[in-house]
Amino acid sequence: MTTKGNVTAADGAKTADLGTITRSDGSKQVTYDGHPLYYFAGDSGPGQTNGQGSDSFGAKWWLVAPAGTKITVADAAAGAGNSSPTAPASSSGSSAGGSWG
Repeated sequence: MTTKGNVTAADGAKTADLGTITRSDGSKQVTYDGHPLYYFAGDSGPGQTNGQGSDSFGAKWWLVAPAGTKITVADAAAGAGNSSPTAPASSSGSSAGGSWG
């Protein structure tokens, strides 16, 4: 999930937890609570959550709810739509806005 401007929080997400990192190509990637956010390439339309719980890339991947909380139950992902980005698992065990294995 990249941006060309400033990132802002909505729907209960915490502005202080939003940030960006600069990728090797110079683009800015959005982060939440220090976790980079991604869209899942296998989702082609609203309501698709095909990447939820995936073990790809060596860690579990979970959706991030609009409020910034992790969604770790596959059934709960169905209602989240593809507007919710995903984040890779973290070994830090921190609480909100990413994915934890």
